[in-house]
Amino acid sequence: MKAYHAAYQIVGLLAARGLRHVVVSPGSRSAPLTLAFARHPQIKTYVVHDERSAAYQALGMAQTLRQAVALVCTSGTAAVNFAPAVVEAFYLEVPLLVLTADRPPEWIDQQDGQAIHQGQLFAPHVKAAYQLPVSYEHQDARWHLLRSINEAYNEAMRFPYGPVHVNCPFREPLYPAPHEPLTFDDAPRCIEELPAETQTLSENSWQQLEKLWEAARRPLILAGQSHSPMPFYEHIEQFCNQLHVPVVHGRLANYPYHSGLPYPNILPQDLAPDLLISVGGSVLSKPLKLLLRACPPAQHWHIRPAGKVADPFRALTHILRCNEAAFFREAARRFSPKAKDYRNHIEELATAYDAFLQDAFPAKTNELHELWLTQQLLQQLPAHALLYVANSSPVRYVEMLRSRRDVVVRANRGTSGIDGCTSTALGAARVDDRPVFLLTGDIAFFYDSNAFWEAPHTLNFKVILINNQGGGIFRLIDGPRRQDEGPAFFETPHQRRAASLMAHYGIPCFEVHSTADFESQWEAFVSREGMAVIEVMIDRQLNAHIFEKFQQSWKEKQPMVSRSH
Repeated sequence: MKAYHAAYQIVGLLAARGLRHVVVSPGSRSAPLTLAFARHPQIKTYVVHDERSAAYQALGMAQTLRQAVALVCTSGTAAVNFAPAVVEAFYLEVPLLVLTADRPPEWIDQQDGQAIHQGQLFAPHVKAAYQLPVSYEHQDARWHLLRSINEAYNEAMRFPYGPVHVNCPFREPLYPAPHEPLTFDDAPRCIEELPAETQTLSENSWQQLEKLWEAARRPLILAGQSHSPMPFYEHIEQFCNQLHVPVVHGRLANYPYHSGLPYPNILPQDLAPDLLISVGGSVLSKPLKLLLRACPPAQHWHIRPAGKVADPFRALTHILRCNEAAFFREAARRFSPKAKDYRNHIEELATAYDAFLQDAFPAKTNELHELWLTQQLLQQLPAHALLYVANSSPVRYVEMLRSRRDVVVRANRGTSGIDGCTSTALGAARVDDRPVFLLTGDIAFFYDSNAFWEAPHTLNFKVILINNQGGGIFRLIDGPRRQDEGPAFFETPHQRRAASLMAHYGIPCFEVHSTADFESQWEAFVSREGMAVIEVMIDRQLNAHIFEKFQQSWKEKQPMVSRSH
């Protein structure tokens, strides 16, 4: 069996398992897979030449679809360029099926082109890695091929989701002869994994938790990062309302209700909990992490049906292996209500911060800075939009400010790098019918500009670019901003503008130099069909001054809010 026959078996099996999207980066050694994917009638194939951008676009697709998306590249350094997005997918728990073509193993370390050690290339940042046979003459090798593909797909789609690597060595010939008849197996042998019934806690476990609940005076629910609003949020809200318990949720949790504290950054020490119940992924807020490490709760329960559980606050006491919705339903029945004071104090703090924000950033002002811009964006996005936020300053601003609940917010907070923010958002726009927006900074934007290379201009994808010409976050962080070498060694000063780059790609670019510019151009930018960029020029020195003033003003106000409790 030749390489392209094996590729047809691989692709036919993946289609039968439900795979519908693949991102291909062109190359010769991967030709058998590329041709098979391109020719399969049930699979949509996207071609992205830059492997780093391709992998991040696949990440955005899989994150949006909550289904495995395949990646294909040729051998050697092409595969290495998948690594940043694979690592991000590992920590974000996004299902990617990474298919790297390879040379026959005897040519590795023999000065042959693009022949490197690929078998464990992404370890330990994949759920599993599979090495396919290099030849398929024996029936055992053909059985091993299909079994490995079945297992790889199951592993990617097993909770918690994640990337899986399949290394595919191909011998020549790589290309079928013209008009050579090739067919996909109509009924490939699928090995499906059926999920177990919903996990529940034992009666002994419930009795133990009931005693700990009774001893707690200030229980707090913490919702971590989530790609979309979770079905169990409804049960958290009912639990909190019934038992008078506050909930804290950063914007990346996508918590759809208005109760609780949506700004984790502002929880003061005197409101630290003695029992913390957490759900979801990581928490962005560094102040909250530092608070909970300095004032650790006596009990920290984390609810997660399966997979690894981190201990970010150094206070973890119980890992609850159960369904989140089932837990909160049963807990609401078993646990007794708490006094309303603690929840009232936290909600009063949230109300006070809302009023503070409204005074700090009036809609009409002549001062153009990043906080004002972000606040206007969060309030003016179209209903039910999808907002991706680049790492560094933009994602921190979004966590600090008011935003509507009908907008889903996502960010690459698995590893928190800037390298694929644009590509991830663009990947989501390829498979999502909602309008997709990206709020990004200049360094992240220019670093990932290859995302626009093959992107269809018809995509409903809009970019709001904060261009402060240098990476302004290092003027907001105490460490680097207090060093004489800060501007030279931490910032990235430049004179680049998006307009010329977007002209190269044929994408409209709106330019903003003042609040009046933003107000006059926003509607035209949002309503324009297809892709567009709005570039907002910011003075990073003025921005740093306003940011410091903002933080100082809240620090002065916060003790007065706390004393009122």
